[in-house]
Amino acid sequence: MRIEPSVRREWVFNVACLLQAAAVDGADALLPFYMSGFGVPVALIALPFALNGVARVISDLGSGVLSDYLRTRVLLLAATGGGAALALLAGAAGHVGLFVILWASLGLADAMFGIGIRKATFEAAPPGRQGRAVAAIATAFGAGYALGPFVGGYIGQHFGPRMLFLVYAGPVGLSCLLMALFAPVDSPIPAGPRRDRPWRVGRRLFASPGFGSACLSIGYAFFTKGGISKLAFPLFAVRAQGLALGTMGVILGISQGFNILGRVVGGPLCDRWGSRPALVASFALSVPALVVLVWGQGFLLLLLPLALLGFGRGLINVAATLQALQAVPAESRGLALGIFRVFSSFGLLAGPLLTGALLGLGSFTVTFLVLAGLSALCLPYVTLSGPPVAAPAQRIGQEA
Repeated sequence: MRIEPSVRREWVFNVACLLQAAAVDGADALLPFYMSGFGVPVALIALPFALNGVARVISDLGSGVLSDYLRTRVLLLAATGGGAALALLAGAAGHVGLFVILWASLGLADAMFGIGIRKATFEAAPPGRQGRAVAAIATAFGAGYALGPFVGGYIGQHFGPRMLFLVYAGPVGLSCLLMALFAPVDSPIPAGPRRDRPWRVGRRLFASPGFGSACLSIGYAFFTKGGISKLAFPLFAVRAQGLALGTMGVILGISQGFNILGRVVGGPLCDRWGSRPALVASFALSVPALVVLVWGQGFLLLLLPLALLGFGRGLINVAATLQALQAVPAESRGLALGIFRVFSSFGLLAGPLLTGALLGLGSFTVTFLVLAGLSALCLPYVTLSGPPVAAPAQRIGQEA
């Protein structure tokens, strides 16, 4: 049975995303214990995480610019092959300083892969199915992030945390091999003059209908992930509501499941109605969810708002990515993706900082109501600034 090259490429891309995400989160689960083995103080264990995040932001912009000049195949193979090699070198490093530098450098490869795979997926998808294609890799990423800690924990328990370099290098190396052998990426280098500086192109991108609201939306999604799911809700559930740690973990796990569901639903929804309705629905869901969370009592009334927030983040992940890519010219898609992902990185960084400051100044009630107010303030901008909603046939004609 012969498999069509486009179908084969789509499946390989999805498997590559799952492997990459599982490798990152699986290795991250073992990293604190590996650093402890070097005798590093607890206060400094977070250093490789922080430097890795800085490297991601730098690579987001750099890889975005490079992807407008290089073939996507080169970018993907460099990201996966280079990431596997860096992880193996980090595992062989006998000095903690060298290990931290090499491990932080993995952020460069991770961000390069994220830019390349999204750009390749969008450009390979036929008109009218771009939403489903973007949703498929977003779902694969979500599944990988859920699977990674289980794999990392199992390997760490049986073989020790020193195996973290294999937890990363193994899946990423397999991803590189699969893409090299079974999924050739033929996306051409965009033709045309490129005399403009990247910052001038960036200013024009924000003038494109929908690009600014896409960046705001993805920043907001990661803001709520870092501020609510990782900080405010765990403290609220355990300290204010008296839930056990295990029960709190179950609620967060179910919320992640709804996040994946939002990614699955988001693709067909965007292909049918466009990306703006999905973004508007996500913000509209978050306001009542945060208000309900303020007075939530018991398992179900805590689970419901977290599930709605997770579902909304899944919708945003797909719809904002699609809107950012569709709003810009083909020769600037790489830079647009780089800027777009910088907003997600800053959202993930700003979420815990602002939420922690609000918790320090007030109560959980004040914190959740302020965050609900921020969601309500964003809603009119997302509603009014997106691209016009077109019928499916019209959209296909415009994209062809």
